[in-house]
Amino acid sequence: MIAMRLKACELLTTGWCPLNCSYCYIPKTEQMKVLHRRIIKDLESGEFISRLKAVYGKELTHLGFWGTEPMLTLPILSRKIPEIIQNFPKLTTIGFSTSLMLDERLLLDFIISLIGRKIVLDIQVSLDGPAFITDKNRMEGAAREVPARLLRIVSMLNGIELGKLKVKFRFKATHSIENIQLINSDPKKIDAYFTYFHAIATRFKKINKNKQVSLAPRASPTLVVPGKY
Repeated sequence: MIAMRLKACELLTTGWCPLNCSYCYIPKTEQMKVLHRRIIKDLESGEFISRLKAVYGKELTHLGFWGTEPMLTLPILSRKIPEIIQNFPKLTTIGFSTSLMLDERLLLDFIISLIGRKIVLDIQVSLDGPAFITDKNRMEGAAREVPARLLRIVSMLNGIELGKLKVKFRFKATHSIENIQLINSDPKKIDAYFTYFHAIATRFKKINKNKQVSLAPRASPTLVVPGKY
């Protein structure tokens, strides 16, 4: 009989977010802020590493950060990277999703903390499409600001030797029934949607000079749930 070995983990690293996206189901309550502070305390103490070790031993290969906005606690996790690597030598992938609406240097510093490690850093950027979708779902200016932040990070990474570290970006679009109804009301908006992501991918390719950095240009949206479509 072959014993099952757990290798992948999604770790809750945030409980609060400064944004208020229209389709977010996580309440912006004082209780969530309390939870967020508890998570911060847990991360700073390193207790989460002990719990992971108790469950996974040294077999952990994939570690994901999840919650509301993982970039909020990246500075803490950056400091914990040496300890994480020491306890989980088989770790090959770290990933998380971000709105990329916070200071991009938070992400840059985390990337720098991983330099030289043989790890794939998978960064999912939440971006719903052109302004008529993203700005409505998230906040005014987000459709312009998110790609700008992404491209600034890529530009800064051009001058940094990453060694064995690979940084992979990808987009994750989410559409509500209202978004879909809007697109269906004007077929030109379908073209605008795909043109928007294509333009970002083109600019990314032109700016990026680091062979260890890449972008998956796919932009197929997922649907807000629950909902009737």
